[in-house]
Amino acid sequence: MSANDTGAGIGQAALSVLDDTERVLLAQLYLAAGSWREALEICTNVGAGSRPARGLRLCEARARFGMGDREDALAIVAELSGERPDDVLVTYYESQLLMQSARVDAARGALRELVSRAPDFPGALQALAHVTFPGPPYREVLRRLHVELRPDVYLEVGVEHGTSLQLAVHSRMVLGIDPVARPLPRELPPTTRLFHMTSDAFFESHSRSGLLGDARVELAFIDGMHRFEYALRDFHNAERWCAPGATLVLHDCLPVLDVAAVRDRRTTFWVGDTWKALEFLLLHRRDLFVAVVPTYPSGLVVVQTDQPEAARDNAALDAFCADYAPIPYPYAGGGWPAHYPLIENSEPGLSALVRRLAEGRARAQGEALAR
Repeated sequence: MSANDTGAGIGQAALSVLDDTERVLLAQLYLAAGSWREALEICTNVGAGSRPARGLRLCEARARFGMGDREDALAIVAELSGERPDDVLVTYYESQLLMQSARVDAARGALRELVSRAPDFPGALQALAHVTFPGPPYREVLRRLHVELRPDVYLEVGVEHGTSLQLAVHSRMVLGIDPVARPLPRELPPTTRLFHMTSDAFFESHSRSGLLGDARVELAFIDGMHRFEYALRDFHNAERWCAPGATLVLHDCLPVLDVAAVRDRRTTFWVGDTWKALEFLLLHRRDLFVAVVPTYPSGLVVVQTDQPEAARDNAALDAFCADYAPIPYPYAGGGWPAHYPLIENSEPGLSALVRRLAEGRARAQGEALAR
């Protein structure tokens, strides 16, 4: 029996009654199952002299790519893009094939073009973050901090589903703050205490000594509201509970594009304007050690404080918040400004960072004992 007689495994007669939309849906089912050859036959078996619809041509590109014909697949997408340059679906397919071909720069360019036309195209900003932030994702970087620093007390603002809180397996005391009481499917460290309230209410209604006694926080992770004034208040309040040489980590300070860096959410993938918290720390807290790790999906800011109770300037904080609230994100996405103290998100870079944090903690604790 010839390939044309097989009808991609469903019979030629059954295939012949399908319109283009139904063929695309059927081809996608085969593609999802990894049945590249069957999908290819559905896309190309359209009759002599007939030109496949654009949707079928896109499915054909995916099928050929899956079969290893990468250049042919990219050529199909390039042809379709040339015919209709503003077709966002074609641009998305192109970006996916480029990503899977490890053509990172070209994929990044295609995704940026896609987002410029359709800011909330499904998965586009997440995919752009993937090609912008190489190396381990942020939870893996956090896990490494827990393993290497082994903090006695861990504090987290913004627990959500508990995926980062469950990393605190080396801590004697674990505090988690989140206003939403939701079921947590993950097993948390047995010493975890959850507080279902806003972080502002937590710090107003609890004292460090009341909860921790003589102990102090040695590692804090701030991942709450995606507005910079909340992040800064959380940072300053958490810092007051910290031991000398403690590490505080802020999430969501490296937005992949300005469309994800606005105060009011417009896209599914959104980090808010927490990048301004990083600007404040670099401008007004020269006493701190600050390192920026460009890790998926939106970076980590790793901070070490030597004298946590003496270094706060609430007047500067209030003035900064008032001045910076209306300022839009001023940097090109993926191109971080020169004044950011970037740490390479790689084994050598992270090893050097952890070593610096461990040495800084030992020094700060020694100085505190000597005072």
